[in-house]
Amino acid sequence: MSFQVRGGVNRGTAFLFEIHGDQGDLQLTATSQASMQRQELNVRGARGDEKELAELPIPGKYRWVPEGVAPDSRYNVAQLYARLAESIRDGKPVSPGFEAAVTRHRLIDSIVRASETGIRQVIESSR
Repeated sequence: MSFQVRGGVNRGTAFLFEIHGDQGDLQLTATSQASMQRQELNVRGARGDEKELAELPIPGKYRWVPEGVAPDSRYNVAQLYARLAESIRDGKPVSPGFEAAVTRHRLIDSIVRASETGIRQVIESSR
């Protein structure tokens, strides 16, 4: 795995994140030159023998704001407020809890172990 973050430059691709797997490729790019934290991202992908990446629609379950909200700084703020309102209405936490953090740390530990040993790791489900 290789990861590089670069900021402060207004030329080129403001944000590019690519995942290359054995079944296909995913690419996330910025919708503007703003910080990736303040905008919606474009998602493209391809599987198998497909030669070109195609735009992938974001499933509706990940959109909590009305259609037409601009994909800029306002978008993510509106998304946050929509989730917060839902959390208040439903009486449920708006963000993952400690258990989710433990799960992510176990995943990271497995990645490190695989890197150090060269052996594929199997992650046991906690459920």
